[in-house]
Amino acid sequence: DATPALISYLDTEFRYKRVNATYEKWFGITEDTILGRKAPDIIGKEAWRIVQPYFERALAGEEVNFDQQIPYGYGEPRWVQATYIPNADEAGNIKGVIVHIVDVTDRKLTEKKIAQLNRSLERRIEEMQVIFNTVPIGLCIVDDSYVYDIRGNPALEAMLGLPMRTDPSKRNEALSAICVMQNGLELANEDLPMRRAVRGELVNNQVIDIIRPDSQQITILGNASPLFNEEGEPRGAVGAFLDITALKQAEQDLRNTEARLALVVEKVKAGYWDWDLSTRKIFLSPELKRQIGFDDSELPNRREDWEGRLHPDDRAYVLARIGNFIEAHEPSYELEFRLRHKNGSYRWIHSRGVLLSDQNNHAYRILGINLDITDYMKQKELSGRRDKMEESSRLYVAVQTAAAFAHELNQPLSAILSYADVALYLCQTDKPDLQKLCQVLEKCSQQAQRAGEVIRQLVSLLQKGEAVSELIDIDYSVQEAIELMRADGLSDDFKIDLDFAVGLPPVKANALQIQKVLINLLRNALESMLEQRENADKIIVTTQHDEDDPSMIRVTVRDKGKGVGDAAALKKIFQPFYSTKPAGLGMGLAISRSLIEAHGGKMWAEQHEDNGLSIHFNLPCVI
Repeated sequence: DATPALISYLDTEFRYKRVNATYEKWFGITEDTILGRKAPDIIGKEAWRIVQPYFERALAGEEVNFDQQIPYGYGEPRWVQATYIPNADEAGNIKGVIVHIVDVTDRKLTEKKIAQLNRSLERRIEEMQVIFNTVPIGLCIVDDSYVYDIRGNPALEAMLGLPMRTDPSKRNEALSAICVMQNGLELANEDLPMRRAVRGELVNNQVIDIIRPDSQQITILGNASPLFNEEGEPRGAVGAFLDITALKQAEQDLRNTEARLALVVEKVKAGYWDWDLSTRKIFLSPELKRQIGFDDSELPNRREDWEGRLHPDDRAYVLARIGNFIEAHEPSYELEFRLRHKNGSYRWIHSRGVLLSDQNNHAYRILGINLDITDYMKQKELSGRRDKMEESSRLYVAVQTAAAFAHELNQPLSAILSYADVALYLCQTDKPDLQKLCQVLEKCSQQAQRAGEVIRQLVSLLQKGEAVSELIDIDYSVQEAIELMRADGLSDDFKIDLDFAVGLPPVKANALQIQKVLINLLRNALESMLEQRENADKIIVTTQHDEDDPSMIRVTVRDKGKGVGDAAALKKIFQPFYSTKPAGLGMGLAISRSLIEAHGGKMWAEQHEDNGLSIHFNLPCVI
């Protein structure tokens, strides 16, 4: 009755004959209630289904021992260790079964937990071994004699440039091929991270330089931690090493870049700013504040202060432009606006910003620089005024010149018209007076000569104020004229080939006027080729000594345009007001020819058999 085990005796029909007091504790019923009843009624049908085969084996004369989880008819299932002993008479006949059952649930649960822990530990060890072998960080473990109990992992082998899988006797020899340095000096063995950790020291982020056996130098970040025994004494160490060579180089490159950027910012006097869109905080550099007359401490880093200094005429445009820039996620923007200076004046600012977005394309930051372009804008304004004044002056000169031509030519032209009317009348009479007709035509010729003389006098008068000549490189003038045309946005549909003779001497001329001549010829060639299109692919500009006169330098502009209609038209192209273009005034070639002749040269044209036209001009060279 005192034992915690179930002890009972059942007959061959599985009826309880004797039970101990533990039955009452297990099943909550008295001994009297149990005796005489069959086992399934007491332990439950599900439990009986499990133990019945064991009972039958006992009735057959076998002593049965088993461990089994039994779902009794009450409470939670129990793990039990059971023994069924058959009871036989002197004749060997089985009279019943002695039952001894011990509850081993706690032991089984403990064994199960231990098994689970063992399996978990095995998995952890396997996982740690996988991590040890695959992690890109160099790992190693040493004992207190500094012999590697676990070889360095593959990452450490690759990092150090030598195999660490050799036997322990060769490990130190292999490591001796490595030179360890710190701050340019060789590091003593006792100061190595693992040596320090074996002595019980915790090593954090020690930066060392490694010269490998192949002479390659790398930089390593080392961490090492001691391992302690039960007495708290160091029994070894574990270390982790990271190759930071690329990071170190990147940091050096960054420092170099920052130094260069700081130098550039200082030299160009650029103010920079940084606007955090999430916190709405803005940083304004000291140079940016100096641009509008403030010291760094005088102007706070607040966006509203910056906005408040925008010129009233610029504020709406600038704020809208920045808002659209953020909303549209444009990569960059450029703005020109005015900011109020500390002294009340306004400074012109050229601002350029870039937008930074996260991986979700959410804008979170804008970086930019400001340049003070006030002087440039003033110069631009002055240049604009000067251009307008020159344009007005040119217009005035043109009007006065036209008026002079009209005034001086009016009389001879009127006389020519009158004499022509008289001549026409004499020709229409029945008996024309030939002598009188000749006199009229002679006077008509005289008036035409007078008109020509008027033109020559006016041209001579206009040329009195021509610019001073200088020594110029004709090849350079050609290249500069082409660059000016490109800057003006003229068509680049066609190629311009240059064929320059070597060692040409300079010519004496006015560089600006010769440049105007070249631009005029090149423009005419391009326009002619644009009209032709078919077989028109390039313009060829040639410079050389003039074959007919070695003291002259000849320049030729050849195109493959439509050319002129015939030989007669070829002779007229240099005449004033003659043009082959519907909208042309016919003055370009006439003026160009006059300018060349004013420099002591001449200009002429040549029609090619296939298509296109060559315009030649020559200028005296300085020998």
